[in-house]
Amino acid sequence: MILVGLAVSVGGFALFVATDILVRIASDSLGVLGGPGLVIAASGLFGPVLWLWRRREVMLTGTVVLRSVLLATAASCAYAAIALVPLAEAYALFLLAPLTVGVASRLALGERSLGPVAALLGFVGAILALRPGFTELRVGHLFAVGMMVFFSASMLVQARSVMRGGPQPKDLDYVTGVLLAKLPIGIVLIVISGATIAPQHLTLAAPAAVMFLLGQVALVLSYRMLPASLAAPSMLMQLPFGAVAGAVVFGEMPDGLQIAGCAVILAAAALQWTNALARPARARP
Repeated sequence: MILVGLAVSVGGFALFVATDILVRIASDSLGVLGGPGLVIAASGLFGPVLWLWRRREVMLTGTVVLRSVLLATAASCAYAAIALVPLAEAYALFLLAPLTVGVASRLALGERSLGPVAALLGFVGAILALRPGFTELRVGHLFAVGMMVFFSASMLVQARSVMRGGPQPKDLDYVTGVLLAKLPIGIVLIVISGATIAPQHLTLAAPAAVMFLLGQVALVLSYRMLPASLAAPSMLMQLPFGAVAGAVVFGEMPDGLQIAGCAVILAAAALQWTNALARPARARP
């Protein structure tokens, strides 16, 4: 079950990277707010559909609402960052989120998967990966930090709910909540941007919305199968996916120090996964 959960989680983040590429392309013609707003609103359209389909059984508890708002806000920050700065710089900051979840889950939830060596390696790798691109602090970098904070908070909210026990919302309840939260956020961004939506823009928004929906389903399923500190490092796999996409699609080539930092971050994720996978075996008599 753990290996299946890891595969589902990694696949979900791969879909998010594909969505990010379409957001960047849409932002080139619709602007920093218009491009993300269109994709966010398009994916949010699935929310009312799911709610109408499951209105007799949907459980929109306080946990679902809070996590949904946090994750929708994280997605908005991420898209804005991707529209403003190179993918390598945005993902370098995004990569701090799983390490933040690991530390916070150890302190707040009592999970023991993240060791001090893995945490130290991860943060050192992030510093190495960030240093070359940060000639100046820009608004896009601040949006990336916002994504990290809101994403981490949303993961801890769901993990704490599972640990408390009792009746739990279904996976589709979480997905429905996130999509419902994204719809008004996307509409507001489009209105503020003043962008004019043309038919060709919809050819970008539609597949992006579908990929986000599938990625969100994978993310929720993975947190049913794995503890927060074990599932979160899957986010680090956005780094190789994003690096390849940035180089191939946008011509954004990382330098040697960025590559070294990324390698250290991936090593930290591998160490965290190894520790977590080995723990049940050590616990057996």
